[in-house]
Amino acid sequence: MCRILPFPFRLTSSALLPLLLSACAAGLPGTHPAASTAFVNTVAPSCPLRTSPLEHGSAADVLTATFERVRTATPVALDPTVKAEGAAFGIELTEHKIGSPILHLSATRLVNHDSACISTLGQTLAQLKSAKPGSVESILAARIPWLATEVLPALPEPIAQASCGQHDDSAASKATSATLNLISFVNEKKATLLSNQAGGATTPFSTTDKQELLPSLQQLAGLEPFRLATLLAARQILETLPQGNAAAMESPQLIALVAIFNASDFLATYFDAYFRDNQFIQLKVNEQSLETDVVNTVKSRLNTPLPDDAAKQLSATVAAVCKKLPGGCASSPAPGTASFVTLFGQSVQFSGVTIAWGDTSSAQPWRPAFTAPPVGTFGPQMVQVLIEALFDANGPHPQALSTSTACASGLYAASECTPAPQLDGTLARIDMVGNTTQALVTTGVGAAIRGGGWAALNNETVAALIETFAGVTTRKAVQQVMAFCGGAPSASVQANGEQP
Repeated sequence: MCRILPFPFRLTSSALLPLLLSACAAGLPGTHPAASTAFVNTVAPSCPLRTSPLEHGSAADVLTATFERVRTATPVALDPTVKAEGAAFGIELTEHKIGSPILHLSATRLVNHDSACISTLGQTLAQLKSAKPGSVESILAARIPWLATEVLPALPEPIAQASCGQHDDSAASKATSATLNLISFVNEKKATLLSNQAGGATTPFSTTDKQELLPSLQQLAGLEPFRLATLLAARQILETLPQGNAAAMESPQLIALVAIFNASDFLATYFDAYFRDNQFIQLKVNEQSLETDVVNTVKSRLNTPLPDDAAKQLSATVAAVCKKLPGGCASSPAPGTASFVTLFGQSVQFSGVTIAWGDTSSAQPWRPAFTAPPVGTFGPQMVQVLIEALFDANGPHPQALSTSTACASGLYAASECTPAPQLDGTLARIDMVGNTTQALVTTGVGAAIRGGGWAALNNETVAALIETFAGVTTRKAVQQVMAFCGGAPSASVQANGEQP
């Protein structure tokens, strides 16, 4: 079972998230001799997909058109030249996928993310912040809600005589690589779930999927990998397009980079909201116990006894210091109130972490008591937020409530949001069908991957993560199809060995 590990107090919230999940990884085998698998079968309604040729024009116009293509999932009119150009970058475009014009991409191949690249991201950030209206930089900057307040963490020192593209094993590079791998992984799942080919498609969900999900979740060091991936993708886009506003042409590479940029941007924004804008740690101190512990500690360090008057003065000094703090030592800034809100208004929020000092019932009151939600509780929540972000970032979607994170943050334009306090008939139906599908798939996949017995799985938390991953992914796919086609696709689940 996954459990929370003890940790030294000096760890901050930026290091706390991967630690909460670290025990989960330590207890999981790298491979499973007989992985439990469930197959989700989906059949989309008849729905024509209209293609369009690659755009020509100024760099700004081409980038705007590419964002529109990825958002509306308009397929490219494929010919041998376009296919060959995409294949050169490991990209496969498609005319048969409702949710995206991309069938396959390798995000780690398309976006340089080594230390040499990451160490100079400050320049990219400055470019975006000072972008001139109408420029390519301004088009990217307008799509990053957190840009104005972003302060990059301590980045690797620039490497002498090193250039982008020389991959290494730095912590920042590994964390960003995990994010990019995750984007590619989920795109593969979408490729079959959103297929518009006759006869439908079958998508496997297996306990081995944890090997793709957990590394990214464990790399959430202060949520920075998502932001780093966004800025790295933005720089790659700037390098792909001509300087200034010269003539440009849309390409498979640019389409894939825009999709990666959108995905990273939504991940960063959605997880910021889920983790209360990174304000989820609450400190509690028993002031009287703190004063007593300080006095006793000083006494134990002295070679001569501490006079009573001196002890009282020391205690008064500690109390005076506490009084100077807002709320005193017994309180700390309250956890943030922000939460992630789905397109249909569901709120999902990390419950928070509490660190308390001065427990008089403890034999060691100077040691902090640490309280956090179990991985089995917030792990599935994180999976939901992750999938919501990756589907909302690219492809068609229904009108979103104005209170949703996508609308409130400005990721969606006002025309994509509805101010109604409750869902209208069409949106309510999409929400209901999606939720029903999620419930059926979650139950079916959960039963299938546990079918080998407890000894075969040996980790209930993994089962919860995978069934949530399958259920939310299928719900989002169904809702995207309904937003694009109007009709609802059918979905069913089969256990391992029953694949048609």
